[in-house]
Amino acid sequence: DQLIIGRRTSDGNQTVQILNYLGQKLYHNSNFKGDAIEVSSLENGIYLLRYSDQDEFSIERFVVQHN
Repeated sequence: DQLIIGRRTSDGNQTVQILNYLGQKLYHNSNFKGDAIEVSSLENGIYLLRYSDQDEFSIERFVVQHN
């Protein structure tokens, strides 16, 4: 299972983090260059995706639901 990150146009450093709702950091990549993050190791639940680059900062909620 993968979490697809929308294409970003930034040429600078992109940082991506996945946090659980307790605020624990489960994934961190301060040099993110891809479009997807493997999430198959995460348990079913609600998580936060934190994205930042030189121009933008966002936090999005997403759900992992394995069948």
